[in-house]
Amino acid sequence: MTAVMKRQSDMQLDQIRKLEERERNLNMQMATLEREQALLNTSVGLHKSKLQEFSQQNTGYKEKLTRQEERLTELQGMVKERTEAYENEAHARRRLVEETEAMKRRLEEQAKAEASAGENSEAAKQAARYLKLLKCTACDLNFKSHVIMRCMHVFCKPCMDNQLEYRQRKCPTCRENFGAKDVKEIYL
Repeated sequence: MTAVMKRQSDMQLDQIRKLEERERNLNMQMATLEREQALLNTSVGLHKSKLQEFSQQNTGYKEKLTRQEERLTELQGMVKERTEAYENEAHARRRLVEETEAMKRRLEEQAKAEASAGENSEAAKQAARYLKLLKCTACDLNFKSHVIMRCMHVFCKPCMDNQLEYRQRKCPTCRENFGAKDVKEIYL
């Protein structure tokens, strides 16, 4: 019986040792898992702070995008206005060219009529009037060749160059202010 009890006692001691070893292993696993959990909690905290940082950056970028979209809309409006102004100037220039061509044709017709009719004083007066329409109103010497786009008055190149050179940037006819960019050449 003592041998049986001793054997039972040995078996129970073995069992206790195994359980103690298992408990140590479980405690080590628990400590490892607790360290991992602490690392994960730290990592979560870092990710949360980065998330907040990125959210703030995102808000900043959204505001910047909104401002850029507003600027884009504003610039598109300016481009549209300038395009319309350019088209209006081009139309006015075409109109002036057509008018000067019509005047040239009338003058040529008048000259032909004068030549065929002899020296008719009425025809000569009308030709002189047409010729006066083509001459610069400022100097009355040269033919008109440049237009001020602001007021649409037409003068010769030397008169326009003189006005710009001496910084007298007012139309000689109507006194409207103009700049060098407002002066365009026309072809008669």
